[in-house]
Parts: sequence; structure tokens; C-alpha cells
Amino acid sequence: MTDPEKQANKTAGGSNSSGVDFSIGTRRFEAGWGSMTLEISDDCMEAVLLEIAIGQDERINVEAVIAALQRNNIVYGIDTESLIRLENSLNETGGWSGRQVVARGSLPGQSGAVSYTIFKGRRDEVSQNGNVWQVGDDSLSFSGLNDFFTGDIDPSVEMDIPVKGVAAGELIAVRKDPLQGKPGLDVFGGPVESPEFFELSPEENVQVSEDFYRFESSIYGYLMILDQRINVISPLRISADKMTAWFVNLPQISPSRYPGPPDIISQLEKGGVTIGIREEVIQQLCADLRNNKASCWTVVARGIEPVPGRDAWLDFSIDREKRAGKERDDGSMDMRDLNLFQSVRAGALIAVKNPPTRGTVGKTLFAEEIETTDGADLKVEGKNNVRVENDGGRMLFYAQAPGIVEFSESRIGVSPVYQISGDVDFSTGNLDVDCNLVIPGSIRSEFSVKTTGNASVGGIIEPGADVRVQGDLVVQGGIIGETTKVTVLGSLQTLFIQDARVVVKGHLTVENYIYNGAVRAVGEIEVKSGGGGRQSGSIVGGEVCSSDRISLAVSGSASNVPTFLSLQPNPRYEERLKRIREEIFFCDKNRTKMMRTLHLQTIDPESVRKLLARVSGDKKELYVKILLKLNELVKHKQKSRLEKVELQKRIGRELKNMSVKMNKTVHANTRISIGEKEMIQSDDLGEAVFVLGDGKIVCNLNP
Repeated sequence: MTDPEKQANKTAGGSNSSGVDFSIGTRRFEAGWGSMTLEISDDCMEAVLLEIAIGQDERINVEAVIAALQRNNIVYGIDTESLIRLENSLNETGGWSGRQVVARGSLPGQSGAVSYTIFKGRRDEVSQNGNVWQVGDDSLSFSGLNDFFTGDIDPSVEMDIPVKGVAAGELIAVRKDPLQGKPGLDVFGGPVESPEFFELSPEENVQVSEDFYRFESSIYGYLMILDQRINVISPLRISADKMTAWFVNLPQISPSRYPGPPDIISQLEKGGVTIGIREEVIQQLCADLRNNKASCWTVVARGIEPVPGRDAWLDFSIDREKRAGKERDDGSMDMRDLNLFQSVRAGALIAVKNPPTRGTVGKTLFAEEIETTDGADLKVEGKNNVRVENDGGRMLFYAQAPGIVEFSESRIGVSPVYQISGDVDFSTGNLDVDCNLVIPGSIRSEFSVKTTGNASVGGIIEPGADVRVQGDLVVQGGIIGETTKVTVLGSLQTLFIQDARVVVKGHLTVENYIYNGAVRAVGEIEVKSGGGGRQSGSIVGGEVCSSDRISLAVSGSASNVPTFLSLQPNPRYEERLKRIREEIFFCDKNRTKMMRTLHLQTIDPESVRKLLARVSGDKKELYVKILLKLNELVKHKQKSRLEKVELQKRIGRELKNMSVKMNKTVHANTRISIGEKEMIQSDDLGEAVFVLGDGKIVCNLNP
């Protein structure tokens, strides 16, 4: 009969191993002197006294108790000494209650067992319930650990499974053989079978001694005991695609065990990992583990991802991104900046076509190759005004003329003229081009237009517009607005100018009138009478200045509106004079400082000779250097003064050739200036020409 079968019979009240009809568990015995209650263990190996009750005026002794036990078939292993210790207390109090083993059976010998030395560092009781072990207050769920390491990998989840760390070479358990002895008996005197030996099956990463007595870990890892199988699980997990290896750091019960870099590296290599071992990361990980700073998942090896080849591509040197507007510094949007076109200068690099690249083969952690693909080519050719050069496999596209870049159907071209369909407004945004520009309509308020070529405007330039043209500008309508600014480096032709600020480097031709404008031209200013109307051919109010001549029909108005007409030197002469004055000032300032350093009043040869005679050595060398520099300053000042005189003479000659001509009327309150000379006409005059003569402005009537 097996132990479970025998146990079932005892529990049910069947005969014990001695053939005695006695149930295990708790039972009350009656005796002539009273009663006693016993508890018989499940295996019938212990009888525990729970209570003795003595009748009134009765006394008992140990022999009476033993006799009562024997009458109830408890005949083996009676503990007489424990009963003697109870005797006095029994007679004095008339009874006793508690727990006292009064009989104990004997085993036939010591059974085979396993001693888990891995837990010897702790003085906690170790127990197990299936695959869940309790070590003191710590619980080790080996089945949970197994599920984690055989389940799906999710590095985003921080796992909290307590484990027992094991060092490489550490002793985990020792097996003990059964000991042979006398035949075993239970408390009823029945024979006791020898318990079965607890077998322990070593698995991966556990080394067993030749005599099968000692179990040691062959790696650093986490202890796992499942169904009498002992294993040490590697803390490394490898992704299904074999591209990533993680070290999994789980919380350990004490005493903790931590790996060194060789432990991790050797496990990777033994597992066949030959690619992408991150030794520096592993070094830091081991330090973090000891300082309790390591995270749950750390990538300790990574394969080489395949890199597909890149298709041939174009790198543009121009900004081709179309915008809904541009953000200003204050965070608002300038809806006028749309970037609907791209302009280039002659010789500018437009784009570079890069050849396709070859793909790079990837490799798993185990050096298995992962296929890749090469990039595809792109066909692009240059057309109008575009030159193509080959640069080691790259194709370079250069603009042969200024213009607008055109890119369509794998072709790159440059148009020398950019023409919009109507007005410059929110549909076009601001314009900034490196070519000739044609605007059939008007330039609306607050929009800007910039071009390095010529420009034509079919309508007007509205208030607040900003126009800058490096070539010539033709405005079929007029230029209007106090905040309007027009700058032309070539010549300008327009119907009229009203309240606007206009700067022209070349000639300015106005077909009708200038009213209250701020106009400056380096070349001639001509106001014609072709527009018709009351103000045709007139300049009324404002200030108009030229560095050549001014010709018009009427200056001022019958209502004596103040009108200022000025002839001034070319601005570049004024700028050069300013620089010359600054250079002369610099020379004078530094000459004074050097003279003070040398203690000289003058720099005639005799003074210099005496100065050098008083000094010697390094100081003399220094003085010589200062004197040479001083001489350079004197010469430069002389040269600058001569240039100043020559430039002033040239300005004087040009001023004498300038004139302001009215071929119809000069109204009173017209102010004329030529250079530094100025006059105000107090009366109305007819046709007249104003020139500079004999140091003053001269008015010639009916020229």
C-alpha cells in the first residue's frame, strides 16, 4: 500500500499500521482516574498530549498515564521524561492543558535530501508550495520567472519579479544520500516505510559534480527551480529578429549578486553573438547595477540594420518651399511673403543631382546577413539658359543668365523674364527676382518688389509699397503715397509722382507732374507736359534734387506752395569727401599722440637728430619705429589734402554745368539751391534758367 492510500485509510478511521482500530487526529480517552485528550499526527509518528482531567479526590502517577496510553494502543516511543515533568502539576491543579509530545515514532534511517546552500547566507526559514518558494519574508515565484523569460519581449514594461541572483561558479545545492538504520516504527508500534529520495534534475547552466552531489552555476543569472528541475536563467533576452540583446535587471532578494563585464560578454559570445556588442554600455551597466541605478532593460548588443540605397536626388541651392506666409519677429504672419517662384543670378548653382547610392547589407547579432536594395536613378536634364557639368558622378546645374528657375518634367531651365498675370497682391506675395520683371497691373499697398534686372509696371505703385530695381523701371501709371519708397539704380520713367519718396541713380522722366514728393536723382530730372491737366509739366511742393539738371514747365503754384528745387554734387563725391575728412582727422589725432610720446615740438631733421642722440638700445629702436610711422601719417595727410582739393575743384566744375530750367512759369516761393548757394524766388516769373555764376545763383530770363 502506498503512503497516500494508507493516509486515506487512517483518516477514514481504518486500521493503522499496527492493526489497531484508531483514527488519526484528536481523540479523548477515558480512565478510572479521569480522562486525557491526544492528537495523533497524519503519519502516526507523533502523539501530542492536549489535556488531562483528574477526577475529584483522585491522584495519578506517570505509570497510570503510561498504562492509559498503552490501553489505547500507543505503545512505541513513549516519552517518560516529559510525563514525569507533568506529574506534580497534574496532582496539584487537578489537570493540565497545552501541547506536549508524549510519544514519537522512529524512521528507518535518514532519507536522501537536498541542502540549498544558495540560501545559507540568510537565517530565514525556507519553504516551498509547488513552484513558489518562501525565503523569510521574500517570495520567489519560479513559475512566474519562467513565464517572463519565455513570453513576449516588451522593453517598455518595468518588470517587478523578485529573483535570487547567482554568480558564475557559485554552489547552489548539495545532495545528501539516505542513511541506513533500525527498522522504523510509528507510535502504535507499526512498521514505517523509508521515505522516497528527493531527486533533483540539473538543467541548462548548472554543473554537477561527477558524484552527482554538488550543483554549481556555470553562468551569472537568476535561480529557477521547477518541478525538481534546477536551472540558472541567463539575464539576457534576444529579440525575435535577432537584432537586439537586452540585459534584464530584476529585483533580487538578499544577498544580491551582480555580474562583471566579462560575465555578460562571455554569455553573449557563448550564445553566438558576434556583432554589435556594446562594451562601454556593459561597463556602465555593471557599475549602475552595484549602485542600484540600472533600469530594467538595457541594450547590450545591437545588430547592424540594413541600409537601403538612396534614390538619386536633387539638392537645390534655392529655396523652393512655397509658404502661406512668413512669421514676423512679433509672432504675427506676413501673408505677403509667399515664395511662389525662385530666381537666380547668372552663374549661380541651381541644383546638384546626386547619383543613387548602394545599399548596405545588415547583419544580425549572429552575423547573419540581411539583404538590402540599391537606390534608383533619376533622369534630369538642363534646358533654357542652364549649363550642366559632371562632377565625379554628380550633375551640377548652373544658370547661364539671370532669371526664374523653371522645373518640370525632369527638366531645369531659367527664364530671363518673370511675368505675373495681374497685380502684385496676396495672390503673388512680395516679389524678389534676379531677372527682368513684367507686372501688367499695379503694386498694391504694403507689398514689396525687388529685382536685379529691369522692371515694368502697367498700373500704379500704391501707398506703402517698397520697390527696388537695379535696372530701369517704367511705371505706366503713377507713384503715390507718403510711405511709398522707390529706389532705381538705372533710369525711371513714370506718369506722375505724388507724396512719394523716390531715389534714382540714372535719369528720371516724369510724363505729367511731381507733387509734394521727396525726389533725388543722380542724373537729369525731366518733367514733361504730355499728361495734360492743370498740373501738367509742374513740380509743386516737396523737394526735388538732381546731380545733373532739372527741366520742367512750371515750378510751384499760384497759391505759392513752397517748392524746393536743388542741384547737388554726385552723392559718391560727398561720400568720398567725408572719408577724406575722417582720414585727415585720424592723421592729426595720431600725429599729436606720437609727438607727445617722443617729447617733440616739431619734426624737423635737427630735432629728430637730437632726440635719437639722447636714447639708445631698445628705446632708440622703438623711437625709430614711431618716427617712421609718424612720417607715413604726414605723407598720407598730404596726399588726402591734395585729393580733397582736386575733388572739390571737380565738384565746383560740375556745379557750374548744372541748371534748373522752367520753360513756362516760375511761381513765387520757389526755393533754388545749387551746391551751398541758395535763393528764394519772391515773384512770379516766366521762362527762366537758374545756374551758378560768380559765386551766386544767377537767373536767366527768356533763355
